[in-house]
Amino acid sequence: MSNLFIIGNGFDLSHGIKSSYRDFREYLQEQYDPTKHEVYDIPTINWEHTYDYSDIADFWFNVFDANNDDIEWSKFENSLYGQSYGDCFSEMVMDRDGEENLFKTVGNNGPLSRSIVDIVPFINRFFTEWINQIEIDDVKPRKEFQELIDRNKSIFFSTNYTLTLEKVYNISKVCHIHGKIGEDFIFGHGEDESLYEKYEKENIGTEYYLSHIDKVLRKDVQKALKTHRSFFELLGKRGIEKIYSYGFSYGKADLIYVQEIAKSLSRNVIWYLNSFDDANGRNSAFEYSIRACGFRGTFDRFS
Repeated sequence: MSNLFIIGNGFDLSHGIKSSYRDFREYLQEQYDPTKHEVYDIPTINWEHTYDYSDIADFWFNVFDANNDDIEWSKFENSLYGQSYGDCFSEMVMDRDGEENLFKTVGNNGPLSRSIVDIVPFINRFFTEWINQIEIDDVKPRKEFQELIDRNKSIFFSTNYTLTLEKVYNISKVCHIHGKIGEDFIFGHGEDESLYEKYEKENIGTEYYLSHIDKVLRKDVQKALKTHRSFFELLGKRGIEKIYSYGFSYGKADLIYVQEIAKSLSRNVIWYLNSFDDANGRNSAFEYSIRACGFRGTFDRFS
């Protein structure tokens, strides 16, 4: 029998690693020196595909700030869905008679929203740059975690991109479900619902392209499951006795992994949540989510 460790960003944060949204924000500030704006200018990419990274970073910095006031990474990912773009778009154009001119308004807003589509790929670029420069060389192992793990028998599932488990704890095999440093990353929100009508109501002419952006920024969990199918098959073969969840926030997009894990578990499995999350009341919500994913065992705490 083996123990499974489910690792999220809170694990890295507990080791003093700068992997929060606040750190991502500070990276953009230091690297690109963006200016805070009330009205955002949409950068353009011309037919020769030339652009200014600083202008694009400036735009996304302001959009991120307007849509996210939380330092938790999973909530930042959630904010990528249905983003507000401030006053980027045209107000309703009126004709000479004071009537709304929908044709002209759509003619203004369509190209503007299309310009945002062109710079969406730079979100991944900035994010990848930031992850690749995160320092973990001076990170020290936590004694209480070392005492829990067995490098020969324990199984490790991580939503983190950093190599903390490998470099700090000398663990050779880790399932990085969203990729790791040196690979392509998977990140984004977990919403399926279309906001087409909302965008049309708020700024007519933007609905097609803003809906497309929501689709592009959705986390591709099916790709992650397909890539790591052998890991989930391994769980059923090895037999899991205990699960330890450390720094994993049970975000909506990631619950599909919990469902896959639950399929291979017996009723005798104990799922340990970190007692740190009792103080903020999150463990009750975590237990509810885990049950909803099909877990039939019991819960306990570790610290």
